Amino acid sequence: MTVRTLWSAPNASLAERRGLWDRLCDILIAERDRWILWLPVALGSGIGAYFSLSDEPADFVGPALVASALAVVALFLRRFRFLLAAIFLATLAVGFAVAQWRTHDVAAPVIAEELRHRVVTATIVAIEPRGTRFRITLDVATIAGLDTAETPEGVRLTASAGQYGGVRPGERITVRATLRPPPPPALPGGFDFRRIAWFQQLGGIGFATGNFVVDQGYSERPTLAALSDLVQTARIAITQRVTAALPGVPGAVAAALMVGERGAIPDEIREAMQKSGLAHLLAISGLHVGLVAGFVFFAVRVVLAASPRLVLRYPVKKWAAVAALGAAFVYLMLAGATIPTQRAFIMTGLILVAVMLDRRGISLRLVAWAAAIVLLIRPEAFLSVSFQMSFAAVIGLVAVYEVVGDRFRRSLGDRGLGYRVMVYLGSILLTTVVASLATAPFAIFHFNQFATYSVVANLVAIPIAAFWVMPLIVVSLILMPFGLEGVVMPLLGVGIELIVAVATEVSSWRGASLNVAAPSVLGLSLAVAGGLWLTLWQTRWRLAGIAPIAVGLLSISASQPPNILVSPDGKLTGVMGHDSVLLVSSGRAQGFVRNQWIRRTGAKNWRAYPRPEEGRIAGMRCDLAGCIFDDGMRTVAFVHESRAFPEDCRSVDILIVRFTAPRDCSGPALIIDRRALAQNGSHTITWPEDSGGSEIVVKTSELATGRRLWLAGQ
Repeated sequence: MTVRTLWSAPNASLAERRGLWDRLCDILIAERDRWILWLPVALGSGIGAYFSLSDEPADFVGPALVASALAVVALFLRRFRFLLAAIFLATLAVGFAVAQWRTHDVAAPVIAEELRHRVVTATIVAIEPRGTRFRITLDVATIAGLDTAETPEGVRLTASAGQYGGVRPGERITVRATLRPPPPPALPGGFDFRRIAWFQQLGGIGFATGNFVVDQGYSERPTLAALSDLVQTARIAITQRVTAALPGVPGAVAAALMVGERGAIPDEIREAMQKSGLAHLLAISGLHVGLVAGFVFFAVRVVLAASPRLVLRYPVKKWAAVAALGAAFVYLMLAGATIPTQRAFIMTGLILVAVMLDRRGISLRLVAWAAAIVLLIRPEAFLSVSFQMSFAAVIGLVAVYEVVGDRFRRSLGDRGLGYRVMVYLGSILLTTVVASLATAPFAIFHFNQFATYSVVANLVAIPIAAFWVMPLIVVSLILMPFGLEGVVMPLLGVGIELIVAVATEVSSWRGASLNVAAPSVLGLSLAVAGGLWLTLWQTRWRLAGIAPIAVGLLSISASQPPNILVSPDGKLTGVMGHDSVLLVSSGRAQGFVRNQWIRRTGAKNWRAYPRPEEGRIAGMRCDLAGCIFDDGMRTVAFVHESRAFPEDCRSVDILIVRFTAPRDCSGPALIIDRRALAQNGSHTITWPEDSGGSEIVVKTSELATGRRLWLAGQ
């Protein structure tokens, strides 16, 4: 008899039910060392609850939840059976309140409509090369035509090399630019840059329409901002010197590994790295920070160990940990102190501090503290793919390490070099498999891709990165102030070329990357909950986590991509045709939106709508007045000219048009026109296959995102 049936059975005695409750309490007591691991889970759940709301809650909701939860904790202080649940709920309430406070704390004006050719006076914050162009972040002082209350804190512009003119971080400039509000999602439930921009205090994006002009007399810059400017200037200088010493792909990848600048990496290399499962090597994360700190730690320790006197008299291991911590901090600054690198530094720093305090360096408790710190400082990180994938990988690896780590160490004993090499290769294989499985649900949810041969690619590339590329990255950074980086750059370039060659080869294999339609948030949540249950507990009841993992993964295969997609402005429409081929209204316009659609729908390929002379293709035929799609269940008209209205209004089920449809067009069951797009943004339309087309499900980006602070004024 299961726990649930025993508890709910009508004939179960009170004694049996109390016995069951006591057994559950015994299990919890046996797991008491793991209780603390669930506090970051509760914290993240509260943050997730806040961001999942369709409407912004009143200001008092967060504090009221915390106060109520603390009152419940106080009520059950002497009743263990309920205390743990009360503490969990209180931590959840804290997460909700922290997320709400952070959202209000970063509030800043957002441009409500396009501003053309406005003079912007601002301070350069960051400069990122993007091929032949530059992406420049500005701390805005004034924008012509806007008063102070309407002026955003920051904007981001793209500029050509001629417009950029070599300006540096910290300089006050004026530039004429066209600015727009942060763009809405390309499809409901898709990536929403408006939320990202809100937490970065970016109130607008756009492009320069004139040259940057430096104000030579400006020098009012706070100390911290001036230090940040120095770091940004150093990052630019490093990028320039690296790309000069290593032209082409090796230099672009080296710059990405040194300072996090990935803009110069060709698209085909990015795609190869992603399809082969090696994309994580291009983004500075825990792996990179750990390798840098580890190299410095062991290098300093080896140097100090050369003196027996130092080894016998002083804690050289702790000195090495201090040096490694300093190196990790410098690397954090050079990488731009982004949220992923901050998280990696916190994790690495806690490990090194544990070494200084003679404590165990790697444990799930350490991971829990790192997650809690990140979530309390930057609760919005909970929604980022980098946070989710990195902590999923770390939790999985540490959980496996707890089980097999001691066994691995004992197996080494006095074995020879050959055996140790085999154990090392086996450990790489194991960690690659574990990390791939742990991050797979997030990769599918966010990128709609699964790298089939990532284990093979990582088995070859990780040793090259760990023992060749990253040590030379550290050495080159040390030599750079003396102008000696050229000594190691050729070797560094060879190592990078080997990794790129692995990615290119593996990505060319048949079936290297599988496109998968985006699963539901519920499916992902079930898989995550099951994974946490499986890894955070130690006793046999952890195996209960397998069930929600299975259900969550099965939901991926059960998800049906939308039949029709419409961009926020209606300029691009799409139809999911036969054999998972996405038909789009334009093969050139709005490439970013099209690529988002391809990923989120799991389309295997795409093509433009058929030309009139091509006839009917994949259920669609077009003429100069518009296109008609008919899959046997629903008929959809895409109107280009108003002369198509009389016929289409009588004969189709769904009508989509960029301009305003006539009011007497009453035949279609659904009309999406200029009014609907302005009010609701992007649309997806689905008729579930099991309904035979009788049911139509419409989703819009504005209904999906609701009325939140980051949508104010839009």
